[in-house]
Amino acid sequence: MKDCDYLLVKDKAFFHKLYAFIILTRPNICILGFTGVYFGYWLGIHQVDFLNSTCLIGALIAMLAVAFGNIINDVLDYDNDLIIYPSRPIPSQKITQKEGALFAGIIMCLTMLLSCVFHSAVFILVLLGLSLLIIYDLWVKKLPFFGNLVVAILSLLPIQIGNTIAGKGSLPIPFTVALLMYILAREIFNTIYDGPGDLAAGRYSVFICFGKKTTQIFSLVIGSIGALLLLFYPIFGYVRHILAYQANIILVLILLGIVSFLVFFSPDHKFLKPQYKVLLTYLMRSIFIVSCISFVWTI
Repeated sequence: MKDCDYLLVKDKAFFHKLYAFIILTRPNICILGFTGVYFGYWLGIHQVDFLNSTCLIGALIAMLAVAFGNIINDVLDYDNDLIIYPSRPIPSQKITQKEGALFAGIIMCLTMLLSCVFHSAVFILVLLGLSLLIIYDLWVKKLPFFGNLVVAILSLLPIQIGNTIAGKGSLPIPFTVALLMYILAREIFNTIYDGPGDLAAGRYSVFICFGKKTTQIFSLVIGSIGALLLLFYPIFGYVRHILAYQANIILVLILLGIVSFLVFFSPDHKFLKPQYKVLLTYLMRSIFIVSCISFVWTI
């Protein structure tokens, strides 16, 4: 009976450890990397196709690369996370920094190994992404604005990988700029949440340098410009699709309204309850994703 109880406890500890490793990768962000490749691929072939095995491998590579970035960020950001994210696996001591570093190394090797399946263009993009992730964690994230810009560029890489797999070159410039500015606005706004940890770690962020109100206005302006670019994208050479684009115009206008609302009601404002703020944030992201997917039929 005692042996049975010991095995149950051991199994429970194993699954708790396994779960901690999964959480360390931040699966929700990894899924965004996975879907980003498919989205870029659909943009390239102008239709929705879930069954292409090459695209699936590319999506898995992007998911692994994102996981590597999240893991190495937590390994190197231990002191900062103790303050603002104490429940994460490494600050909460569910996983040691050494275990996290080893896990990151395994994920990186697996990512590089899988990327060898593709031609040089995709391999270079993957190598660029991994390099940017390391440079960001070691140096760039300490710089105001530039760290946010690198994160925005990294967020676009899965879409570019998918587009490259489809046999296309670079993404359309107005569309790329619109996505980049939207993501950059989100990253700049998030510096308000990360302020205490950044201060403790001796970093300089947009929030620390310019204050909360300026950060809010700056992120609103950048996000609005990105949304407007998305709104008027057909004018940049695709006027024939304006009628088909009307539903997308409505979505972007709703997006602009939600972005404005979230920015002006700051994280510590009592008017908006946290659960509603989270709901609005996910609604905003959903609208933006639907708006982007409509490009598959309008470009």
